[in-house]
Amino acid sequence: MRAIVANRRLPLSLLASLGALSLSSGCFFPTEEQLTDLVNQVVDTELDARVQPGPVGPQGPQGPQGVQGPTGATGPQGATGPQGATGATGSQGAQGVQGEAGPQGIQGIQGEDGVLRIFGDGSAGARTIGGVTTLETFADINNIESYQFTDLTIANGATLTVSSGTVIRVNGNFINNGTIVVAPSAFGNVLGNGELGIARTFPSEAPNAAIPNSPVRANGGLARVNANDARFALLNPGILGGSGGSLADGPEGGGTLTIIVKGTLTNAGTITADGLADSGAGGGIVILASLTSVVNAPGSAINARGANGRAAFGSADSLRCAGGGGGGGIVRILAPAVNNAGNIAVTGGAGGTGGQVFQDRTVGAIINGGFGGAASFGSGGRSGDATMSNASNGLGISRNVTLNAGEAGQIGFFEISLVDPSALF
Repeated sequence: MRAIVANRRLPLSLLASLGALSLSSGCFFPTEEQLTDLVNQVVDTELDARVQPGPVGPQGPQGPQGVQGPTGATGPQGATGPQGATGATGSQGAQGVQGEAGPQGIQGIQGEDGVLRIFGDGSAGARTIGGVTTLETFADINNIESYQFTDLTIANGATLTVSSGTVIRVNGNFINNGTIVVAPSAFGNVLGNGELGIARTFPSEAPNAAIPNSPVRANGGLARVNANDARFALLNPGILGGSGGSLADGPEGGGTLTIIVKGTLTNAGTITADGLADSGAGGGIVILASLTSVVNAPGSAINARGANGRAAFGSADSLRCAGGGGGGGIVRILAPAVNNAGNIAVTGGAGGTGGQVFQDRTVGAIINGGFGGAASFGSGGRSGDATMSNASNGLGISRNVTLNAGEAGQIGFFEISLVDPSALF
């Protein structure tokens, strides 16, 4: 018992129990059995008391924050939130390099609009023109607003005059059994106010001379166009053809006419676009084109000739030298098939006639110089001059004067091309 007490600090409850036991037994020291039971009882009582929690004490102050623990594993991705408002447009970036060209597509078929543009819409219908008339008059009488026919025939014996620059389109067949005359267009060189047409220069006039001197020959007008121009650039020639001559009395240069036909184009008559007769003017231009064929029948004619020069003339008090001939014009025929059994003339005009001899002309009398011929595709010819011989009276105060002929104009251009003309108009 002493060992227990000496080696172990007994709780107050156990000491009280021992005291009570000693008083009840009248002895200070309990028995071993009593002591064992007493100790067990007290221990159980202490244990029970310690098991029961006491009241919660007041919360202590917060301790310092501990060190951050390691990052936990990434959780699953949350749902996508709503789209935000569109931001302001940024500045345009630099242009990228151009990509490679793609392959060329296959060529499409020719559209109907192209056919209408070339061969016309046929709005004037099928017509036959007879008698002596102009195309403008015929159109007015028949309420025709454009020269676009389905078929067109010029009757046998008819004479049809057309203005320079006329274009006739036929989406069927065209037949000329009569005469078509293209009116002259370019004015003569009236004091330098004439019209060149397709020429490069006007013809000149030789200065006058006093007997026994002779005027020099005046130069003809110079041509401007060459064969390639005639083949391509002049398929749509416009209103002016050959240059005007030198008579100063109105339109003289040969005019222009273009006839474009989808079917067969037949000329069994005459088509003329000459310079004004005896004016020395240049020839005009005639273009005949067909998508099918052109027939220039036997005995027919197509003319674009330079005009002959003015003849020399004289009177009792005046002499004038002969003029030069006009240059020849242009005739073009274009079709996949051409039968040309007729006549095509693009000749230059002959020089004005001369050879007249005027006797006993007084020395000092004036001889008027001649005019050169005007140009078209061909250049114009030079004018005539004069030669002198002694008069028969032998007094030396007069001369016999011979007025010489002018020179012919140069030839024009004629060509047949076996082609589909559609792309050229």
